[in-house]
Amino acid sequence: MAQLDWMMELDAELSDGDSVVNFVSSADIDTVLIHLFGISLHWKRNQSGAFTRPVYVWLQKQKPELYNISKIIESIERYFNKKYSAALIAIILSMGGNDFLPRHYGISYEKILMKAIDNKGLELFKLFNMEIQETEESVSSITLNIDAYICFLKDLYCPKIYNAAALSFDEVRQMTIKMPGKEFRHPQTWMPPESALRHLGSLIQAQIEYFFTTWCHEAALPDFRRYSCISMHPDGEVYYSFGDHVHVSDKEQLLSIPEELLQEKMNCAKQTRVRTSKKRALPDTPRKQNPRKRQPLMSTPR
Repeated sequence: MAQLDWMMELDAELSDGDSVVNFVSSADIDTVLIHLFGISLHWKRNQSGAFTRPVYVWLQKQKPELYNISKIIESIERYFNKKYSAALIAIILSMGGNDFLPRHYGISYEKILMKAIDNKGLELFKLFNMEIQETEESVSSITLNIDAYICFLKDLYCPKIYNAAALSFDEVRQMTIKMPGKEFRHPQTWMPPESALRHLGSLIQAQIEYFFTTWCHEAALPDFRRYSCISMHPDGEVYYSFGDHVHVSDKEQLLSIPEELLQEKMNCAKQTRVRTSKKRALPDTPRKQNPRKRQPLMSTPR
């Protein structure tokens, strides 16, 4: 984060066409997300929206990795046809889990990203409200839509063979806990209750506020303790507190929907799969004129 802030001071020393390589030691992929967010919002562009000075990030690892940040941002914005959309992609990828945000078991970064960019980013732009100051052509704030976020996670937890839109949140959650006629699933795979997801949404908003501290050495970090899901032990250790609903003594109490009714709803929401033939059909493949099996010319010995 601090190393990205130094690029602000290089701005006056660079000419159009110059390239910048930011060498970051002991870094992880979160460094790329921070650069995606900061460069997208603050780096100089021309009238067409393209960056005038390419920016690269070199992650110093055992096997170093080089990322063309400016090109990645331009490709994302060209795909969505929307300026600053790369900043939203940085937030989406952070939702997959990092040092601050907990991960959802069994839900990968790729699955979250693919869901967000489906239908040209229809879900992505539902999740966030972006305020843009047209006079200064800058983003003033990005706010997470909590209700859209809960619906987004419900779709991720719902098995693919079912249409998530035809099932309620409680129905999908009970499916993740116990399928009708099956044994209870491992608690790691359970979808959290809605109250816990609302707490988690506040953490994502704190992550967004943290991203906005880029480009300013004197920026004050957000007070993460003001979010109700973050608490601190007397010895200073910080821990998550997602509410009483995440603890249960009797798992049978979680089954609020009769299994017969849930099975009926699942049958209605089940999607029919269209199977495609795996056999290749190449029109230019040469074929024999007579595919019939030929009779052997040699007589069979008796």
